[in-house]
Amino acid sequence: MSDRLELLTAYRNTDFTIYAPDGELVMRCEQESDAIDELVRTFGKRNCAFITAQNPGSVKLGVFENAQRHQELLHEVNRIGYPHFPGRGVGRASSWDPEESVFIVGIPKGEAQELGRAFGQIAIVVKELGCRAELILCI
Repeated sequence: MSDRLELLTAYRNTDFTIYAPDGELVMRCEQESDAIDELVRTFGKRNCAFITAQNPGSVKLGVFENAQRHQELLHEVNRIGYPHFPGRGVGRASSWDPEESVFIVGIPKGEAQELGRAFGQIAIVVKELGCRAELILCI
């Protein structure tokens, strides 16, 4: 159980960078963000999620396999049709390599959780307008 607690702590101490059209935005667990809310509002939506397909189950994979998984995630996000932007998760106090990710606008929390689960993720980050970003489990 302490391993899982350490993982969740590491996730909470990650900067989830969004490469938006007007510049980089950073989502952090348990924090609000007017800038992210504004980006989501421009699409007439109320929620968003930050998801990676890399290193499923927090087991480090090779560069090629992670790149392939990221492309599969992008393909799925394009298929379901939500607006999205590239992202990268970077641990603030970790030796973990940055993970290529996707910031998805308008995806409901439950659907985002299912997408994270489909790609083997332990947790993802979701946010609703006016609320703090929230780490939710996918397992």
